[in-house]
Amino acid sequence: MDATTVAKAIIERLKSKQVPIKTLTVDNGVEFARHEMIAKELNCNVFFTKPYCSNAKALCEHHNRLLA
Repeated sequence: MDATTVAKAIIERLKSKQVPIKTLTVDNGVEFARHEMIAKELNCNVFFTKPYCSNAKALCEHHNRLLA
C-alpha cells in the first residue's frame, strides 16, 4: 500500500467517527509519508515516534489523551 492510499484511509475512517481529532501519533514507516495531508484534512498535529522505540507510540498517545 502506498502513502496516499494509507492517508486517504486514515482520513476517511477518522472523519466518519465525527469526534475531534487533536493529535495522531504514527511510527516512522514510509506508509506515513503523506502525514501533512492527514494533518491538514483532520486539522490535527501528527507526531512520530522515535526510531526503534516501539513503546513510545502508546506512551505518546496516553500522554496526549491526558493533556487534551
